[in-house]
Amino acid sequence: MGSGNTDFLLICDGIFGSFLYPKGSNSLVIVPQTGELNVAVGANLVAALGSGDVIGSDVSSLNPFFEWYNLATNTVGNSCLADQNTAGQLGYFYSQTAYIGFDLVQNGENYYGWMEVQNPFNVAAGSIVAWAYESQPNTPIMAGATPEPTTLGVLALGAGLLVFRRKVRA
Repeated sequence: MGSGNTDFLLICDGIFGSFLYPKGSNSLVIVPQTGELNVAVGANLVAALGSGDVIGSDVSSLNPFFEWYNLATNTVGNSCLADQNTAGQLGYFYSQTAYIGFDLVQNGENYYGWMEVQNPFNVAAGSIVAWAYESQPNTPIMAGATPEPTTLGVLALGAGLLVFRRKVRA
């Protein structure tokens, strides 16, 4: 989040699937796996959110099974976007465009955001094509929405353009 530190690590190994790891105190919205599926995958599955889903402190309001996942809540070891193995295809990002909900934590404040994943094929693949996060701490964001700039930011941009325009004319 502008600090120069890695917030998330995406690993696509070509054999076991695609995994997304939150770093530090950052989190992802996941669907925890239990029982045999947990053992087979060795991972929680990243939840595929729809456009307009509200990402905030209580993700269980979207689905009772959804949870925030980070290094502190790590019960399995990783979070899986997609996996294709002898057990079949696992994950929620096959043949669709969907969103990953995330929470960036900086100085004890939560900044909620989303990543858009496009995967038109029925394979363990896809592309992160867009992302955004709310610049106001502890403020929910809708998946797919781009936060509006603050009034002060727009005024500063306008003032900067006026100064630039005057310098160009001079």
